[in-house]
Amino acid sequence: MSVFFIGTANVKGPVKFQEYGVKAMQTFPTFDGKVMMRGKTDQVLTGKSGNQGAVVVRFPNMDALKNWFNSEEYQALIPLHDVAADLNIMSYAEPI
Repeated sequence: MSVFFIGTANVKGPVKFQEYGVKAMQTFPTFDGKVMMRGKTDQVLTGKSGNQGAVVVRFPNMDALKNWFNSEEYQALIPLHDVAADLNIMSYAEPI
């Protein structure tokens, strides 16, 4: 069963965030991750959001997602994302 992560961001440094995004995208294929959607927040239709953008990435299973997140390649990017944005990454595996 496919699993997904949703990442939301409140950008602190646009140039650094762009750099992080490019580098993070390069880490997905090794773990069979596929970007399903990414973009800027257009409007909040209900509730509240301080996020400026989001990404949804699909992995073939939870092991692949965890292996990606714990990989040396991605872990090396965490200091960059800490400077670039307040970032939330959540995994979703089963329907409610």
